Amino acid sequence: MLTSPVRAERRYVGPCPECEQDVTVFPEATVAVCPACGTRFDVDAALDALRGQLADMWLPREQARRAAEIVAARPVPLGSVKTWIARGKLAPRKTGTGPALYRVGALVSLLAKSA
Repeated sequence: MLTSPVRAERRYVGPCPECEQDVTVFPEATVAVCPACGTRFDVDAALDALRGQLADMWLPREQARRAAEIVAARPVPLGSVKTWIARGKLAPRKTGTGPALYRVGALVSLLAKSA
């Protein structure tokens, strides 16, 4: 998928605390400004909150891997995830007939141990 160069330079910092509009900023920004309502808020605090929310989520394998990359701020190799699953270090939560779900925080913990 192609991404516009302008969009590629921005990072998601979460929803606006006032109106829930998704907000993005340039990487060097310390303050975010909501494009919908103009609310200003601290980027680091917003990212910390977003990381905390992501860590507690249960997602399908690939989505969990990508979310773990956001939380850990580093790549999570798919091969490592498959190995952790095969060795029983990363256990899924099954929900009926849907896909197996993995806790993002568990991936982050395993990544930290592998460093």
